Amino acid sequence: MNKRIIDIIEKFNNYKGRVDIKQLSKELGVNQRTIRYDIDKINEELKKKDLDLIEKLTKGGLEGDVKSLNLLLDGLDLDENIFQEYKEVLILIMITFEENININNLCEKFDLGRTTIKTTLKKIYSKQNRRLFL
Repeated sequence: MNKRIIDIIEKFNNYKGRVDIKQLSKELGVNQRTIRYDIDKINEELKKKDLDLIEKLTKGGLEGDVKSLNLLLDGLDLDENIFQEYKEVLILIMITFEENININNLCEKFDLGRTTIKTTLKKIYSKQNRRLFL
């Protein structure tokens, strides 16, 4: 599971089990379709563990059992998310100290594909721009 899915689960905790897709979309900065896909992923994991699923209500509402979601969150392997953030920091350090950014070199050093490197660079760039305006 990615960080955004963890953020969605935490939003259910903050709003006592009832949230709106549109509201989640605004708060997390993604489109509503992405939120729906993430809810489907969360429900798959909940189903695997025989926990209560997130219910899709009318007009974009969502209702989930906070206890079930917390049990799911407690059982997650967060090493994957930590590795992603670590990878972003390493790439940022490398591009800071090198004059030229060569995506092929980054691919070889991190054993990742070009698309993954480009996505990571875009994330780093957008995070840095957000920090400049805060």
